[in-house]
Amino acid sequence: MISTRRACHTLLVFFAALFAAGCGGGSTTTPGGSTTPPPPPPPTETITITTNPTIQCARTLPFMQTIEETGAASAVTWSVMAGQLPDGLTLDGKTGTISGTPTSAAVVSSATIQAADAKAKGSQSFYFGVRAPGHQSGAPSRRAH
Repeated sequence: MISTRRACHTLLVFFAALFAAGCGGGSTTTPGGSTTPPPPPPPTETITITTNPTIQCARTLPFMQTIEETGAASAVTWSVMAGQLPDGLTLDGKTGTISGTPTSAAVVSSATIQAADAKAKGSQSFYFGVRAPGHQSGAPSRRAH
């Protein structure tokens, strides 16, 4: 009986040592005996909104612009996080398209727009200039004679 217990104990110690040696935290042993570290983790995802933050549109004229981003690994959801779009404009949460017909008499409004996917978020402040129809931004207005 003593030899059977000793044999079982020896086998138990052997298997414990064998399993412990195989748990190296992800490193691998090459045939030459050297170990290689595990690969580094993937880089952190960063979403950057790339659209120019100054947007011009004309009151009472249809408007449409799609906000662009880079860095998302999956489908992006768009939202207004602060401020508001000019009256008459809406943001499509699936496409990032701002569209509608501005009705606001306000000359400037601002909104912070966010793009988010399953792993990351990015936001940018946008400034909207709403001008009168027929008036070109930066050009002097002309009167009909």
